[in-house]
Amino acid sequence: MSILALQNQQNLALSAYIDSVKPLAQGLAWGKVMLFGEYAVLNGGPALLTATPQQAKAYYLDLSHLTQILQIDSSLKLGIEESGVSPSQIEYVICAFNWGSSILYKNKQGDLKCLGESFAFIERCLHEAGAPKGIYLIDTQEFGLSIHGQWQKMGIGSSGASSAALCSLLSQLPASLLKHTQEKPYERFLFAQAQHKAVQGGLGSGADVACSTFGGLIEFKLHDSKQTVINPLSTVLPRTWGLWKGGSFSTAQSLSQLKLWKQEHPKSYQKHISNLTQVSQQALNFLQNPSRSSDSQKRWCELIQSGAQAMRLFSHDIALPLWTNTHEQWSQLIKDFDGVIKSTGAGGDDLTLFAAHDLHAEQRCLELIKAHCAKNNEPLFIFPLSPLIQDQESLVLQAP
Repeated sequence: MSILALQNQQNLALSAYIDSVKPLAQGLAWGKVMLFGEYAVLNGGPALLTATPQQAKAYYLDLSHLTQILQIDSSLKLGIEESGVSPSQIEYVICAFNWGSSILYKNKQGDLKCLGESFAFIERCLHEAGAPKGIYLIDTQEFGLSIHGQWQKMGIGSSGASSAALCSLLSQLPASLLKHTQEKPYERFLFAQAQHKAVQGGLGSGADVACSTFGGLIEFKLHDSKQTVINPLSTVLPRTWGLWKGGSFSTAQSLSQLKLWKQEHPKSYQKHISNLTQVSQQALNFLQNPSRSSDSQKRWCELIQSGAQAMRLFSHDIALPLWTNTHEQWSQLIKDFDGVIKSTGAGGDDLTLFAAHDLHAEQRCLELIKAHCAKNNEPLFIFPLSPLIQDQESLVLQAP
């Protein structure tokens, strides 16, 4: 049996066990997509993000369930047996679906040690919150797909969603069990983002954690180092789809390279950030306008096209794959059929936005993209981002 098959088998068993018992608490969070404001958000510009249909789930069980959990996770059971860790030493058991599991225990000196996989940011959240001893299960199965026999995560913020789901879980535990409580969404965001930055070396804006915490459509803005503004928007996102074809891209790597390029080309950097900020502000103004006209879908497509051009130019100058060959090919493929695409997030082929002028154009363009991927033996996952189309099923094209 393959590793992926074993993972799936264990995940099914864990899910079945959770369903068979009543967890003491459960937390939920959403995936995220940054629609506009990539990189500009780091310089005070507004970012627009929307939650995805995919959700992360977090569960808490007390340690009385450990025997049953170890029967499901045989590798964790073997690790405990070989290490000689006694049940009395165990503080936390972390089971992260598809990523492995770990035991946090105290040695004779009272130091907290890790046995198994390392989940630095989950471990830090539990420690800083003073979370009670127990079993913490983090389920992000919806954030990835099986591609050619391997599980790959999509670029929709599984890390941020994991932290947001965990903080949502902790907020539902009795306050008497915690050192720090975060009942309101903004409090949970601040706590989760603080742990994220500590683990990631201060990189990133925190927009992904905010979107995962609040859900829906939000504006995110950094006013200064001490204040973050999160503005939930009541408007409905125009018809927009997410397209994912496998692969991943390192946000940390791109930010490090961007920092060096900024130092060498300050004027060019500011020009590109200004372009990204301008498009993001235009999109925000559009979404905040309650009297959108009948041709608002076309206007939305124009904004996506403007955002794509800003990313294309930035990508060319900075030599980062913010606009890839895939984006260029898809853009050329559908441009004569009233469809538009835009790269999103840190870059790479992690995720692409797609929209079209009307339903007929939408269907035609999606068929063209699907046929292109099939011809090139590439996988494709298409999922809705707008509530206007979330009643439709996601489409998976699995290349042979």
